[in-house]
Amino acid sequence: MDEHPINRWSGVVPLLMSLIALLAVAKAVGNYRRYGPPLDEDAAWHVFALMMCLQPPIVLYFIFRSRRELRRALPVLGAQISIWAICVGAIWYFPGIFH
Repeated sequence: MDEHPINRWSGVVPLLMSLIALLAVAKAVGNYRRYGPPLDEDAAWHVFALMMCLQPPIVLYFIFRSRRELRRALPVLGAQISIWAICVGAIWYFPGIFH
């Protein structure tokens, strides 16, 4: 019997990556409010970009791995899409934090 999808690394890692990306956005917002707009791309932008760009291959692997039990994997996929959308929405809401 196969373990539950949330227990697989491919189900947990993208969620953690999205949360790290949200922390990078929070750090950038804090720096923006304290020091003003950044002069160049800072570390928070690089962390955010890496976390967001490395997620799709892992999510596709998760979908491929759970294709036979997709109904059980839908809550994990829904959470991942929701957090990913929140990350992208935060960047659009705070347009000047990353250059």
